[in-house]
Amino acid sequence: PACTVLAWLAAAPLLLAGCRAEAPRDAAPPPAIVDLGDPVEASDPQPVGGDTGLLVAPLGELPAHWEFVERSGATLTLGDLRGSFVVLDFVFTACPGPCPPMMGQMALLQERVRAMDDVRLLSISVDPENDTPEALAEYGEAYGADPERWLLARMPIGFVNTLTRDELKLGDGGNPLAHSMKFVLVDREGRGRGFYDPLVDKGWIEKVLRDIEVLRAEGT
Repeated sequence: PACTVLAWLAAAPLLLAGCRAEAPRDAAPPPAIVDLGDPVEASDPQPVGGDTGLLVAPLGELPAHWEFVERSGATLTLGDLRGSFVVLDFVFTACPGPCPPMMGQMALLQERVRAMDDVRLLSISVDPENDTPEALAEYGEAYGADPERWLLARMPIGFVNTLTRDELKLGDGGNPLAHSMKFVLVDREGRGRGFYDPLVDKGWIEKVLRDIEVLRAEGT
């Protein structure tokens, strides 16, 4: 099985190397930095409806072999999150607008999932050129991000573009720092399963907690 996030943060370099060896040998190379050009509109995945953020069908995937650098300086892969439910968003430390309240909402969710060993939070920077691990560490500290629960990730901008545009269908504004304000619930297989709008929906935390219970009961 893939190493857990906790093991990654505590393990020796040899363990890191061993986990990377599990990635498929014929895995596709990472996407390159791209010129986004024209804006891409977010799709409208079909929701289940009612008091839930779940979608009718899984959406996209977090490619297991993609590496990122966590604010601790540890190099992880998205595959290391398999086996856990992940609530993720896209932010950057110099963001003057929605990112601070998004971080605040993620901090509130963190308090509600502290007793859930199978839930992780992941904030991915859309400005990896400037968001160094040190900058992300300072940013996370400002919001009380528990390093064993809430990861702050720096990955190639090509990864970010592919995740937001192609896998999770969140769209963009046609420039590198444009990002969605939605949070995404990812199941234990790395697939997008629900969308939430924490800056609009005051009941989003209760929704995501119920939805995690539904997916946990389904074994997905």
